[in-house]
Order: sequence, then structure tokens, then C-alpha cells
Amino acid sequence: MFFTSEHKMTNEEQFFIKSQHMGRNLPSNLQLHLSLIYVDNQTFQCVWEAESLEMIEDYVEAQLADCCQSHYFEVDPFSAIGA
Repeated sequence: MFFTSEHKMTNEEQFFIKSQHMGRNLPSNLQLHLSLIYVDNQTFQCVWEAESLEMIEDYVEAQLADCCQSHYFEVDPFSAIGA
């Protein structure tokens, strides 16, 4: 299943340090397909593949809770467009 997450950085410096480590050490049951960082407002979005939304939320919150505020969403596979 596919999911998205949206994150608002609260500590940009700490976020970039931690996110470099995250990208190299994802659990085998999570796949990060895309990460989009927006220049103007310190917000970024990610597209994930996992068995459940909770798996993503648990992992991201454990890694980044002290440097961003996050929201998580399930993708509707019947109305999504793209590969």
C-alpha cells in the first residue's frame, strides 16, 4: 500500500542531520519512493510503500519528532495517477 506524509520542520539544522542517517538506514519493511522538500516554507512531503500507515508513523516519529511536525495519509489506489 502507498502512503504520503507531510512534515513541517521545526529545527531545520537538526532535521537535515537526522534525515541523512534515515535515508541510509530504512527498515526493510518500508520503502521511501519520493521526498519533496519545498524551499520557501520548510515543508516536505514523502511517498512511502508499507504494510500500514502506523509502520511509517512509528518510524518517522521515532527519528524526527523533535525536529518536525508530521501528518500521515493513505493513498487511494483507485484515484491516484502515476506509476
